[in-house]
Amino acid sequence: MATLMEQLDALTRRAWVSTTNHLLREQGQFSRLLMQRAKRDKPTGAKIEMGLQVKDPPVKWLANALDTYPTNVGGETHKAVQLDWADAVVALQITGKELRAQHGVNIQQLLRRNSMAEMPTNERDVLMSILNDQVKNAQRAFGVVLGSAIFTGRGEGGKIIGLPAIIDDSTSDYAGMAYNASAIQTDDVTSTTYWEPYVSLHATPGTLRDFTLELFGTAINKVRRGGERAEDVVAVCNWDLYTAIELLVREQKDYRDNTKLASVGFDAIEWRQTTIMPDERAPANKIYLCNLNHLWLQVRPSAGFDNFEGWKSGVGPGGQDAAYGTVHPELQLCCNDRHRQALLGDIAGNSD
Repeated sequence: MATLMEQLDALTRRAWVSTTNHLLREQGQFSRLLMQRAKRDKPTGAKIEMGLQVKDPPVKWLANALDTYPTNVGGETHKAVQLDWADAVVALQITGKELRAQHGVNIQQLLRRNSMAEMPTNERDVLMSILNDQVKNAQRAFGVVLGSAIFTGRGEGGKIIGLPAIIDDSTSDYAGMAYNASAIQTDDVTSTTYWEPYVSLHATPGTLRDFTLELFGTAINKVRRGGERAEDVVAVCNWDLYTAIELLVREQKDYRDNTKLASVGFDAIEWRQTTIMPDERAPANKIYLCNLNHLWLQVRPSAGFDNFEGWKSGVGPGGQDAAYGTVHPELQLCCNDRHRQALLGDIAGNSD
């Protein structure tokens, strides 16, 4: 028969997995969309390795039946780049104070039980209530941290390498590649900086400007390619800017509600085959335009959102009357084409 600690571990893992929808609900909209589209197909190496296509293969029109075929690519077509995993730890705890307040049982008394079968029904109910509360609180906390890090992280302190490092810092290195790396020569529009995102700011730093469809349309043109679906190209901003955008694009003939995303709980509209969504954690006066075919959340297969590492029995690390457990996901925001990401900055919202 499983020990009490093994039973607690199994119950906690089951509770965490069964309430994944709660974890998703606690996210800002953009991080929730990224989580739903997350990739888990990479090996469990020390780093995330991405293969960037840096050169197109040769293509030649054949003038006649005996014309030679193109054979020389003229260099590498792909280059491997690496990113570090962002390593998060989400803490859960069962404290003696909670147990005593609800049923007069302390941690040591609890852990002396051989199994939950030995516990009176009321003690089991108290324990299950505390476990469920801990799981939901941990999911809420992780949702806040992840949703914020996507808009603020630059990889420092183990944080996710978020949109500021990928897009805002447009002339900085990313994934070990300089923004004007001559090795990357694959874009299908005229450019000499194939690893540089499109960033549009006011000519006078810090001065706000009105949102216009001309500004917005130009940025969309930079990130869209061909027949990509509306949900593949996302413009995300805070609620203040979203309201300003919605009022302006609602009168356009190609405006529509995004019913596909609305059906799974997202607030979103469409214009020019681009999804526009609000996120309360998005920074003020900025609109990010992200091509999600080239920007995604990578989750380590063996250490995903449900990677509960078990309860530690005994006394807490500081001598506390508590048992501790951790959920330990490893993930990273990845981009394999910065040139298809954009930022409109210094945009005034309705409240500015």
